[in-house]
Amino acid sequence: MATLVLNNDSISVNLESDHLIIRQHNIDGDFQTLPVKDLERVIVIGKPAITFPVLARLMDRHIPCSFLSKGERLRGSLDTGSYRNVARRMVQYDKLREDGECRVLACGVIEAKLRNARRVIQRVCANRGVVFPHDDEHWQGLNASIDDLCHADDVEVVRGIEGVGSFHYFRFLSLFFPATMPFTVRSRQPPLDEANAVLSFCYTVLMNEVLSAVRLHSLDPGLGFLHKDRLIGPSLALDLMEPFRPSFADLLTINLLSHGRLNAERDFEHDQDSGGVYLAKEARGRVLSACETALSRRFVPLGKSEHTTLRLAIDEQVVCLVRHLEQGSPMEWFRLA
Repeated sequence: MATLVLNNDSISVNLESDHLIIRQHNIDGDFQTLPVKDLERVIVIGKPAITFPVLARLMDRHIPCSFLSKGERLRGSLDTGSYRNVARRMVQYDKLREDGECRVLACGVIEAKLRNARRVIQRVCANRGVVFPHDDEHWQGLNASIDDLCHADDVEVVRGIEGVGSFHYFRFLSLFFPATMPFTVRSRQPPLDEANAVLSFCYTVLMNEVLSAVRLHSLDPGLGFLHKDRLIGPSLALDLMEPFRPSFADLLTINLLSHGRLNAERDFEHDQDSGGVYLAKEARGRVLSACETALSRRFVPLGKSEHTTLRLAIDEQVVCLVRHLEQGSPMEWFRLA
């Protein structure tokens, strides 16, 4: 099954029989035919011209279709069946109204995130042949944040601990970014340098994957347990993506920049009005290809005996939450081995 990425404003997409006809209008006579049955998901970036019959067929076949702006933010996605399994969402609403339940889930997901962040640092050090500095203040600060979660008595405290832990993590991780595209501090909306531009784009791709899984299993993406104070946005998807941020987006960004896959002069665009830095069109295609490879690569997570992929692990994380809400089963958060 394929992921279709439409990443050009000069593209038009029409439906003929059960095939998508994709035309590149700045190239005479150039078109591609793609059977709808071969699609697993569609990602639309910018403003390609997509006819309503195409969108209707994607909805009929329950194929997720997400729309991203050129500024790498998720605009929205097609709803392919949120009317299903109302009883499941009723359970979600009841459970996530309980402060104690939200605190336990928030502690679990942030502990998994910070432990995965710690594992990413260990992996990067090993790959670079760096002697691991156990006495580094930021390494110690990250470990202290993990320990502090045991004493968090509400979700607001958990968010504060996550902020401190992430600060120490990124300060340590910044040592491994190349001098041509350094990382100094996390900036978003807009990203203010090349490193943040790639991080933001990879986070958007990750969030889209989690959002698709949340909707597939008939949960309401708007009601979470950690980001529950957000009135607009897919709070539950933002919650569930936390453990995957370090092992997917952060590690991928360092690898792309460190191995020369992106060029600071050629592959980024600067918005004069906002001061933001964004991936150029061709660079977005390369990063999306790298994201797809990372999501499909087989590995064995911590505590498991069988190989899986990040995409399957995301789905399993959502299924685990469903079982926890409906049956009281213990949560098993994704952990990087």
